[in-house]
Amino acid sequence: QQQQQQQQQEQHQRAEESSSGAKHGSIHHLAVTRRCRGLGLGSKLMHALEVYAQEQGCASLSLVTACSAAATFYSRLKYRAVRQIHTPTCTVFFMTKDL
Repeated sequence: QQQQQQQQQEQHQRAEESSSGAKHGSIHHLAVTRRCRGLGLGSKLMHALEVYAQEQGCASLSLVTACSAAATFYSRLKYRAVRQIHTPTCTVFFMTKDL
């Protein structure tokens, strides 16, 4: 299951060229089931994505989450919130990490 999730993440990761020519990766979907949380799987998946992105020449990775627990998780992995949008029902975090 972990390998399948990793493969899905690699398929969803899209590198876009910036005006400077540097590539920037974007993580679109990442999920770990509740019963598997706390086992380090999310950290391992993120590390694998970061390594893959670096191998593809990406200078950074970005993601968006509306889950404050996920934002805390990504912060522990050195992602920083570059923007937050507060809505009546949630806060949306736009996060990035230089590789």
